[in-house]
Amino acid sequence: MKGRTICWAILLSFIILMLTLEVYAEVIRDPDGRIHRSKVAVQHFREANPCPATGKLGMGRCEGFLVDHMIPLCANGLDGMPNLQWQSEHVSKIKDKDELRLCAKKITLEEFKQTWDIK
Repeated sequence: MKGRTICWAILLSFIILMLTLEVYAEVIRDPDGRIHRSKVAVQHFREANPCPATGKLGMGRCEGFLVDHMIPLCANGLDGMPNLQWQSEHVSKIKDKDELRLCAKKITLEEFKQTWDIK
């Protein structure tokens, strides 16, 4: 019985954490209206995911790659590790055009996800 209580407590803590993340997933803008991006989230991503070009972890330059939000912040994409990926600079330039269309509401989020194979 005691083990079951601990399992429920862990599950409840996890649910509260997930709900908290949802609350803070809202887009934060600076006084100039630009979307704030978390440098801490990018740092954690780089520390956990090696650069595709060098295989190194950390904040150094990753030649030819950048850290990308799979779902853009303007479309309420999470500014955290679950929504970050390495992306080649070449692909980034192409995806940026679709992100602008998505943020301008010229395409739907579902169309964007389908085009970029985002689950």
